[in-house]
Amino acid sequence: MAIEVEVVGGVGIEVEVVGGVEIDVIVTPPAGAEVTGTGPQGDQGEVAVDSTVTGEPGTSALVEDLDPSTSKALLKFTIPRGDKGSQGDPGPVPGYIHHQSTLSQAWTVRHGLGKHPSVSAEDGAGTVIYGGIEYYDDNVLTISFALTITGRANCT
Repeated sequence: MAIEVEVVGGVGIEVEVVGGVEIDVIVTPPAGAEVTGTGPQGDQGEVAVDSTVTGEPGTSALVEDLDPSTSKALLKFTIPRGDKGSQGDPGPVPGYIHHQSTLSQAWTVRHGLGKHPSVSAEDGAGTVIYGGIEYYDDNVLTISFALTITGRANCT
């Protein structure tokens, strides 16, 4: 794997290769600077990271020295955003849970789902119970049971 890093306005950069990764460094001198050759080795510099920002997709990664006039490099990294991924799963189906806390033979369920939902019902112990379902409209239904009962209705 090779990584290309462009350094804008920086001079005297040393790159350490870790784990066999090849890094190509492109050094762009500050605007108006004259490049005349190699000079004597200077003092060892310091490196600090100022920030990391997200660039546009398809652009190169960029490292800028925000203060090239000193031996302490203050780096700003720009890493391009990746391409948009594929559409994910739609997520959970919206639903409504009706809690019937008073004993009743007919439960009126105002679910607000804007459709005739699938309905299942359980008594207070969590046992599935069966009743007749009548839809008044796309947001209200009634479940009728043979006995008076409490529990919950799940609408999806």
